[in-house]
Amino acid sequence: MHFIFKFLIGFVVVALVIVIIGLVILKYVTPDKLKLPKGATRDEKVAMLDEWLNNLHSTNQFNGSVLIARDGDIILNKSYGYADLAKKQPLSQQSSFNLASLSKPFTALGVLMLVEEGKLTLDESVVTYLPSINYPQITIRHLLNHNSGLPDYMELASQHWEDKNVVFKSSDLLDLYSQHQPELLFKPGDKHKYSNTGYVVLAALIEEVSGMSFEDYMDKKVFIPVGMNDTSVFNLLSDENKLENRVWGTDGEELNDLMYLDGVAGDGGIYSTTHDLLKWTIALDSEKLISKELLEEAYSPGKLNSGKSTDYGFGWIVEDKNVYWHNGGWVGFSSLLRKDLNTDSTVIFLDSGSNSLSSLYIEGTLVKFIKKF
Repeated sequence: MHFIFKFLIGFVVVALVIVIIGLVILKYVTPDKLKLPKGATRDEKVAMLDEWLNNLHSTNQFNGSVLIARDGDIILNKSYGYADLAKKQPLSQQSSFNLASLSKPFTALGVLMLVEEGKLTLDESVVTYLPSINYPQITIRHLLNHNSGLPDYMELASQHWEDKNVVFKSSDLLDLYSQHQPELLFKPGDKHKYSNTGYVVLAALIEEVSGMSFEDYMDKKVFIPVGMNDTSVFNLLSDENKLENRVWGTDGEELNDLMYLDGVAGDGGIYSTTHDLLKWTIALDSEKLISKELLEEAYSPGKLNSGKSTDYGFGWIVEDKNVYWHNGGWVGFSSLLRKDLNTDSTVIFLDSGSNSLSSLYIEGTLVKFIKKF
């Protein structure tokens, strides 16, 4: 009897493990492919894409909004799922998603607007304005291009920020770098390494030079003038009622939203909608925000000390001539904005609640769709 009992217990444990593994695999399984038959009309292709996205939502592989524009026309602008899963509040065209790293093009724009006003120059040392970033070799250009060599602030915070129940702010980041002076990863300009730290420092630079908070600066200089009514910098320090239609991030059926590091901004922290993002790209490329010369520089690959080019400009990944994009991912959210000036096409993808595997797959599928449209 004792043997049989142990056998049954062992069998149950193994069965539970198999079930758990199966659920994990199911959660991270790649979505079904979008199949577009040869000869399908443009309207038929859009209908198939819409059905595909609906199916992904129904299988918990997508919860978000998609906008695709081509030749000046919006061919798809639709939301799938919930803004607040607990309340079953549906998404709408006014639903504001956390852009995560898709915030970086806005931070870069804020810096370039100050350059346009003559308040900054790109090759100045950052320490001129922010003494706590005491690395005289690092210039503003290095930060914009991700060529600075600054170590990751999240790792520094995990080591030295003891109470994770206290919100970590941009000023705390500057204090940590001032106190600990971590060694640079490489000589500025020698290598290219994507740096969230650099863009938080750029947001702090905007605050120092403009005399406004990063949140107020972006509101007054970008979002309000462009008519981006559902867009703002938003984090744990913001007025919780500021964004009426803020989307809550989820992980399946669980809330997965802001955490203690969400007191910083610049590397992320902007919320927006698909329609507001389209407005912004049109205003940007119409040279209503910065000059043609600065815009061209923003869209140009950075250069290392060796003369070698990277694939990153000022806030934009440079895929090809006239093809620029950025994506983002943070707790509960994924995002993508890709524009191809050659075909006058824009893809905007905002997601709250999918796993990173399915989000990346959907992003790739949307890009392939517009290329073949």
